[in-house]
Amino acid sequence: MIFNGKDVQDYVVSLRRAIHERPELGLKEYETSRLIQDELTKRNIPFKLFGDTAVIAEIQGEKEGNGGCAALRADMDALPIQEESNLEYASKNQNVMHACGHDAHTAMLLGAARLLSENRRCFCGRVRLIFEPAEEFGGAGDQIVAAGYLKDAETVFAIHVMPDLAAGKISVEAGPRMAGIGGLKAVFHGKGGHAALPHQNTDCVLAAAEALVSLQAFVSREIDANDAVVVSVPYFHAGTAGNIMPETAEFRGCVRYFDQALEPKISEGIKRIISRTAEAFRVEAEVSVSFVGPPCITDAACSVIAAEAARKVMGESAISLKRQVPTSDDYGVYLQKVPGVYAFLGVGNQEKGAVYPLHSPKFRLDEDVLGAGSAVMAQYVLDFLEK
Repeated sequence: MIFNGKDVQDYVVSLRRAIHERPELGLKEYETSRLIQDELTKRNIPFKLFGDTAVIAEIQGEKEGNGGCAALRADMDALPIQEESNLEYASKNQNVMHACGHDAHTAMLLGAARLLSENRRCFCGRVRLIFEPAEEFGGAGDQIVAAGYLKDAETVFAIHVMPDLAAGKISVEAGPRMAGIGGLKAVFHGKGGHAALPHQNTDCVLAAAEALVSLQAFVSREIDANDAVVVSVPYFHAGTAGNIMPETAEFRGCVRYFDQALEPKISEGIKRIISRTAEAFRVEAEVSVSFVGPPCITDAACSVIAAEAARKVMGESAISLKRQVPTSDDYGVYLQKVPGVYAFLGVGNQEKGAVYPLHSPKFRLDEDVLGAGSAVMAQYVLDFLEK
């Protein structure tokens, strides 16, 4: 059987717009969760709540045979951004917007659920549907995995929309797709005093500034050029006035990487550079480095099944290669547990104004491909269970 995205295109678009108008931040996706529950109830798909808003559902195939279990996952939460898209269905919630496409992800998973529930006789085994909250800031993915919702799953599949990939294209190649995520924090303690008499003080601001610059030398001089690593420090705070040398200075940053084996080296290097720079400037430093999510890595065998599923649904010309991207998604914890796929679905279209990047207040996407996204998700699990 080959699923047709046109069968759910209007359904998925209507859901996506309803969710887009009422975006909710992480762990507050109450209205979104209720919408999901209502749609599953209409399809006689049993579900349970995990926490306050996560929804875990399961579709049982009716075809004879000893089928396994395949999982599909979508994230639900929005971002703290004031929307500037001028769409007729723009966010009605002040300073909250679906600027990362999670509304589309949720709608596509509901579309896949509809296709699969209406064709239960065509597959044996089970399809688990995972609607995950709070992906953007402290995702619930690790909690969902720890609770055992992937314990008997043999594969997992998820889609992320990509505005820099042309609408109608899809990328399902094997290997790293999104980066692992880490964070760093450094607090420098010096001796404060008059800024005109620096020799009487110990300058924690200068020490922090020097350490911040030196972190870039760590990436360029200690990390293999073939290993993509990013260390960025967007937060720096110190002082209260231009003539007062403060006693503390603090900066915070993020780390992105595609090889989890680099975590010890990254942590050691950051801590060493900051602590020794502080020592050179006669101040003290407290440094912490944490890794909160592994890279998203698509399994090679699953990639082959996904590519064939995409060809069936979207055609040979839809298959596209896209480089890994240094943004992150806690979906990596799912792919650590079971083999699976992290697909990129192109939604860019200049004629429709779908040219703005993820997390932009002007972000919009070409909705014409969303039904196909649902069909690819359904086709993947159907083909996987048959194999």
